[in-house]
Order: sequence, then structure tokens, then C-alpha cells
Amino acid sequence: MLNSLNLNNNKLGSEVGKALADALCKNSTLTSLELGQNKLVSEGGKALADALCKNITLTYLDIRNNSINFKLTSNNPNIKILQDRIHV
Repeated sequence: MLNSLNLNNNKLGSEVGKALADALCKNSTLTSLELGQNKLVSEGGKALADALCKNITLTYLDIRNNSINFKLTSNNPNIKILQDRIHV
């Protein structure tokens, strides 16, 4: 059973970000996901935001250095999301 996944610094891009988000919607075991420095941009960020509305098991998400220009939030009060400061 996979509990933690570190994919930092892999230049995954927004399409892989969307695929990961789709998997996250269905996953019930992963508690920690590190996606820092992957060029997810806002398109991948939007997909992750949608996934966070459905996933209740994730407690740690690192999306720093991905050029996501909005703040991700979750209905899960136990999740810690690490993200770059958004400049308006």
C-alpha cells in the first residue's frame, strides 16, 4: 500500500499533473504527495484543486515552485498544503 509519493523536481508538466489529480480522486491510501518543481502551472493546479475536493486521506501536499497562480484549498481540515506565495 502506497502512503507517500515524492515526485519533486521531475518536470512532469500540466498533463501529468492532471493524470495525478485524476488518480488522487480515486485513491484512499496516499497521505503525502510531493510535487515541487514540476512545471504543473495553473492548469495542473486546477486539476489538483478539483481532486482535493474529493480526496479526504491526503494530509500533506507540496506544490511549491510550479507557477500555480491561485491558492489551493481543501475541505479536509487535516491537510497541510505547501505552496508559493500568490502575488496579486
